[in-house]
Amino acid sequence: MPSPLDFDHVIVRVDLKGAVYWLDGTRNHQTGALAHRQSIGFGKGLWLGSETATLADLPPPYDELRMRVEDVVRVDRFAQDPQLESRVTYRGDLAEGLREGMATQPASDVETALAQPYSRIYPKIKRSSPLQIEESQDDNAVTIIQKFTVPDFWRLSEQGLLVGRIQLWSLIDALRYPAMQSRTQPLAIAVPGVFEQRVVINFPEDVVPAGNKPQDFEEGDASFDIHGTHENTPRKFDSDAVLQLRADTVEPADWTEHIAKLSKVELQLGVAANIPTIPLSQVDSIKAEVSSLESDLRSGKIKVNTKIQSESLLRSIVMTRALDAGRLSDPLRAQVLTIRGVDYDNIGDPGKALADFNNALKIAPDSRDAESGAAVNALARNDPARALELADRLLAANPKDTEALFIRAKAHYAAKQYTLAQQDLQDVLKDRAAVRRGYPLLLLYLTARRMGSDGKEALARYSSSELPRDWPRPLLDWATGKTDADGAVQSARSGADIKEQLCEAYFYIGENYLANGDKRHAEEYFHRSIDQGVTEFYEDGAARNELAVKGAAAR
Repeated sequence: MPSPLDFDHVIVRVDLKGAVYWLDGTRNHQTGALAHRQSIGFGKGLWLGSETATLADLPPPYDELRMRVEDVVRVDRFAQDPQLESRVTYRGDLAEGLREGMATQPASDVETALAQPYSRIYPKIKRSSPLQIEESQDDNAVTIIQKFTVPDFWRLSEQGLLVGRIQLWSLIDALRYPAMQSRTQPLAIAVPGVFEQRVVINFPEDVVPAGNKPQDFEEGDASFDIHGTHENTPRKFDSDAVLQLRADTVEPADWTEHIAKLSKVELQLGVAANIPTIPLSQVDSIKAEVSSLESDLRSGKIKVNTKIQSESLLRSIVMTRALDAGRLSDPLRAQVLTIRGVDYDNIGDPGKALADFNNALKIAPDSRDAESGAAVNALARNDPARALELADRLLAANPKDTEALFIRAKAHYAAKQYTLAQQDLQDVLKDRAAVRRGYPLLLLYLTARRMGSDGKEALARYSSSELPRDWPRPLLDWATGKTDADGAVQSARSGADIKEQLCEAYFYIGENYLANGDKRHAEEYFHRSIDQGVTEFYEDGAARNELAVKGAAAR
């Protein structure tokens, strides 16, 4: 039956110059023409007139523009932090809510809230000028202008590209949904209507060749439609999308399909601009240099012993070009120096690697990757004191860093501090993954041997099922007496990584001979280890160091 409890609001119908407007006199923060001040989204209402016979249709919200975001990222120099200018225009209810907030809340709180979407994307973002407010003269709209500096905008990809991440955040927020796989009640869409966002990155020079085709995307269901375009031109990356929320609810029966579509959409709303670290003008010359090196590697003119060495040699050339190109910020420069330092270690040039690690740590003293790389390099150069110093720094920052703990154990072992090495290795092996790797167990065995035992009891606490199934399992079988040294070497000669396995087998067997006091056989096996040429392995460097200590020249 009709009841006043069926109605929860009163608005005014105004007939003016042949047009009908539905207005709410209690809304205090409206601007613009009457057409932009109407109450939308109420569905139907009862007009209180004597001739009323039916409910009246009130203005729908679905075609109304609610928010328009225009973000422009300006890159003046790649090595400098870019500038971001954000223009966010709020319309209708959203504009009125913003004005209400600015009238009743401290300005600092409002500024923090308005910057929050960008702080979420770029945690180190800094405001570069005061917030500006532009009120529309003919629309119920307000535009907020914010300007920022964006440190760490660029990241380095595994392929050596500069990656600038962007988000169409206003569309993501409008589509945000509860994390649930099913529903028994409809989900209310808080603000139906149209949301638009465009993000542009402007570059100071051509960064990609012309002729790239725009990438269009679209998706939708009964409650929403979205379409957009990502375009990469020589001096600009442009991402633009329009979202229309065209329903008030998502029904439970539609929920599973709805969240599946949103998962697809989310991939398009968080994208990245990928820019070479090397200017476009140098691309052809570096391609020629890399191609020539690849040819020399195939022909045997330049000799490498493993795939890792080949990859490191090629990558070191690319990293050198990237360092010389001037596109890297200091943090990225430290990162590239660290990568090249690891590559130099891999190809057997620890001196060059040391210089790169030192330069990286001058730029970024707290870089964990640089500290770790420098510690491994120190082991290869027979400088256990430096390796211990760096490992201790890593562990001070993260006591649960098992890799740093294993590095420290190796350094203690090289310094003949076997009790300390044993303590570190026992801590490393509390991690079951370390047991499965096998190498900490082998060093624990050798540590026990250097401490005067046969080493087998050090491994006895670990069951056979915990040990690695493949390599270096034959070496653990040798250490526990299940096979002899010849059997371990024979096992190393099988599989795809023969040189790597022989390098390891010969080193551990040589160390065992050294623990027995048999220096002649130890030196013989150390020579065999380094003869494999696996310069990227700890065992190669450790074998060289043992020979250097004894004054024996490597063959």
